[in-house]
Amino acid sequence: MTRLSLIWALLTGCADTNAGDPMQRATGQALKAAAKHLDVPANALTLDPIDDKSVPGVVVFRAVWSKGSAVRHVGGVVVGGEVELDGPRAMGKVYQAWGYGPTRTRTAQEVAKVAVNLVPSAEPSSVMVTEAELAPARRMGFGEAAAPAETSQGGGLGVKFWVKDGYNPVTEWDVSPGASPGGPAVFTQGRTHGGG
Repeated sequence: MTRLSLIWALLTGCADTNAGDPMQRATGQALKAAAKHLDVPANALTLDPIDDKSVPGVVVFRAVWSKGSAVRHVGGVVVGGEVELDGPRAMGKVYQAWGYGPTRTRTAQEVAKVAVNLVPSAEPSSVMVTEAELAPARRMGFGEAAAPAETSQGGGLGVKFWVKDGYNPVTEWDVSPGASPGGPAVFTQGRTHGGG
């Protein structure tokens, strides 16, 4: 289901969270949980699910509410009909679905593409990957800003990535699997615009 068709289904009342399409069912569950978490009506949210093939058996999503200059958001996952909105626990489920153990199973860019939806940020973030996205960060004094890369953190399975959002134009994040399979992942915020 595309983002547009999901919005249309919600606006026309045709979105059935018990529908036969697994993606439609998962996005309906995500929407209901996000609306409750953010304390806003479900039809006031924009839901951005990641392609359901990115993480086998898991739907990763970000729900955003905005009114004027106010923005609230939450990211999470739907696994087996259950919604998880806690970022570290949600990312732990992603690592488990990817089969992480003692070895890396995904590229740093694949990990960052999912993790950016689950980091605890003030506003929805996007990963900086291209030179055009990274150049402004370097001009602001973040000379080490780079595309997502593997790190030695988390037993050699960590990923460092840089993000931008409307509140902080540059923030460094590290993410690595938790201590046990399926356990909460570890997010560590590094430098951010303003010297954080």
